[in-house]
Amino acid sequence: QALVTLRQVIAPVEINLGRRNYEDERHWVFDGWMDVASLGYRRENVRAEAMVARDVLWSLDALSHASKQRIETAYLYADYRGFDNHVLAAYALKRRDLDGREGAPLMLALRGSGKPTAAFNWWLEAAALRGHDENGQRFRAWGLDVGGTYRFADLPFDPNFTLAFAQGSGDGNPDDGVNTQFRQTGQQSNEARYIGLSKFKAYGEVLDPELSNLRVMTLGLGARARPGISIDLVYHRYHLKAPASEIRNWALTAQMNSLAGAASTDVGQALDLVIGLRGLFDIRRLGLDLRAGLFLPGHAFRTSDGSLANPVARRADRGASIVAKFRY
Repeated sequence: QALVTLRQVIAPVEINLGRRNYEDERHWVFDGWMDVASLGYRRENVRAEAMVARDVLWSLDALSHASKQRIETAYLYADYRGFDNHVLAAYALKRRDLDGREGAPLMLALRGSGKPTAAFNWWLEAAALRGHDENGQRFRAWGLDVGGTYRFADLPFDPNFTLAFAQGSGDGNPDDGVNTQFRQTGQQSNEARYIGLSKFKAYGEVLDPELSNLRVMTLGLGARARPGISIDLVYHRYHLKAPASEIRNWALTAQMNSLAGAASTDVGQALDLVIGLRGLFDIRRLGLDLRAGLFLPGHAFRTSDGSLANPVARRADRGASIVAKFRY
């Protein structure tokens, strides 16, 4: 991989050409590499960028072939950092699938984050989706992710709690010519960190959904057992905005609302345990992230143990996941 940066050609604007890793703080928009041409600007409290890109334009991997992807991205971003410990930003992102599978969505968004006191920090993502989908329908959708973390630094083990709310609009009438179901960029991973050492799936380890036709309410509790050990316990409550059989780009294979006459928007609940370890074996850079999730399906997953003539409703089985990652 290679990236060329030119800083003195049209200063204070820098030019970037090549493969570059893009990711935002909560991986809500980007988390991955793209082949880009961009112009960046930094001056005092203002930062801005204009970028055009392909997810994969050139297949240059020496050991494996990367399939070229015919999705074009255009991105305009600007933020202001003149407030004490706060950042306000606005961006526009246009994606165009030349193969027609994803349409041409346009995301117009505001972003904010800050730390008004040593004990409290907050974040905000608010987006409107326009453009058109793969069927030519106009997008009229919106998404929101907002939350905050409060830290009790004067108490033993540095306890903290987080409250968060996220929602992506749904489409209750798919035949009206307007698509009101929100979708993210397709390049997000929705990984976040509160105050602990480890990042984890912000919308749940088991479900791991895209924020689309979904409401997620989150409560997180965390602590530092030692400077190199953090523990987070995170609870999620899920509801659909409109009844559906699945959530866009989620990690499950089960289908919702398969029981005739029993449609529900109650997706279920989840509980995640996240443990971050750093400085293992007295090696400063060696770390381990342990993430375990338990998913309790809601009424939307009810299925039948009976026959078509005599259905016997029951809840679906629980789901679980465990992930371990070494970091160096």
